[in-house]
Amino acid sequence: MLLKDVIRAPKRKVTEAVWSQEKPQRRVFPLSCKSGGCFPITRKWRWSVVEFEAESSHFRLMIAYHVEVPAFQMVLGEAIKNDTRVLVRVEYDVAHNPFGWHVHTLCEDSLLISAGMIKPLGQRRIPAAGSKHSRSEYTLSGDSMNDIMALEIAAKWFRFGYQTTFRIS
Repeated sequence: MLLKDVIRAPKRKVTEAVWSQEKPQRRVFPLSCKSGGCFPITRKWRWSVVEFEAESSHFRLMIAYHVEVPAFQMVLGEAIKNDTRVLVRVEYDVAHNPFGWHVHTLCEDSLLISAGMIKPLGQRRIPAAGSKHSRSEYTLSGDSMNDIMALEIAAKWFRFGYQTTFRIS
């Protein structure tokens, strides 16, 4: 299955997002090849996981933004038993030069990606490091990032509908 097919596919059984600043537990976004087996972020990040079904598979989407600096990441993975096969990472980080929105992905069939790794071998950065980014602003409105804005960004990138009934804690 190709990433573009997952993004374009109708989403079913989209779960509600619950936001947290605690370290994620292993069951939330399991990664067997990471020390501790869970998604590697600190308490300086707010995060949520949205789950959905598409193309006859179950997916997890980690959405996270840093509370102190302009840094954001979304990681889409296919749920494989008690593990996750990471298909794409979308990032914004002012520490990257030049900074701006970019993706890390493997442009081939997802079956070639090993499960359990946040940075699977063979991923490409688009645009390439050092290349000009077409979008360098962190938020379109210029406001600080918040839970609702982060969820809206994820919904636009990955084409899932969401309602204001999502729980924000």
